[in-house]
Amino acid sequence: MAQSVFERELASVDHADGDATIDLPRSHYFQRLAVLVDYDITVNTADTPKNRAGVLELLQDMEVTINGNQTVKKTDLEMSHLIDQFQYGTRPVFDPLDLSSATQQTGQVATFIDFLITPDDVSAMLPAFETSDFVLELSWGDASDVADDVTINSATATVTSQERLRKSVARSRNKEERILSNLMVYKERQRRKTLDTAGETPIELPRGNVYYATPFRVYDGGSPDDQLVDRFSIEEDGVETHKDLTFDSARARDVVEYGFDQSDLPTGFVYPNFGLKGNLDDVVATQGMDSFELAADTGPTAPSSPAEIELVTQEIIR
Repeated sequence: MAQSVFERELASVDHADGDATIDLPRSHYFQRLAVLVDYDITVNTADTPKNRAGVLELLQDMEVTINGNQTVKKTDLEMSHLIDQFQYGTRPVFDPLDLSSATQQTGQVATFIDFLITPDDVSAMLPAFETSDFVLELSWGDASDVADDVTINSATATVTSQERLRKSVARSRNKEERILSNLMVYKERQRRKTLDTAGETPIELPRGNVYYATPFRVYDGGSPDDQLVDRFSIEEDGVETHKDLTFDSARARDVVEYGFDQSDLPTGFVYPNFGLKGNLDDVVATQGMDSFELAADTGPTAPSSPAEIELVTQEIIR
């Protein structure tokens, strides 16, 4: 029997009402959530400086938890949106603010919160019916997170789901138990590391799971930057190197692997992965490691203030 996929709108929450907690339904297998933000923003002063990622700062945190306290997803809108571009081969809906003139503007930005490791691989569907609770928490940004002198007149986040009917995946409990025993959990966690000295800055990565990728974005002086980090490495126990690349060569690799024009690459962003194009045979198991870290090297260049790396660990729990 075909595995029936269906989509439904789950909730719509407003910026004016503050941060939101959404109880997600627990009947079927979840493949992904989609979050669409509609905004109405007034630019009060022409040429007001954009802060970091502009309208992508509208959602500062999107966290999915199951069973009370188990975090499965924790990223902001910016990093989730940029990861989508690499996962799906095209950028989701994105209407940037035109900060050059003092006008009222409306637009949309979108992202997916994926439970599948790749769009076509169902080996990591989330069986919501096996959870005791299933919650999405959205934390809004303020006007000052978007730009120096703007007013958020309104912003609304609409959450929809893509699910597979439980009965279409398995018709019997025995078959379902076999499927559940083989399902993986695709976990994403975001962290931020300040770059405050020239040279190498180590970033300790959590251990215990299997790593699919570690996409990250570099900021210098509060803006995305391609020049600050000269090279980076990812090492196991300080002796085994999994990646040792210049920032430029990593971006050149992304162009080839993901089929982008160079002009389409987000500024300051690279996507170092271990499972090339979804090949899970090449992932890195961190169980038993004493250390696992990414080191960013700025060379002799002293970072501006603030300078930092936003990094998402994409991990698989088997």
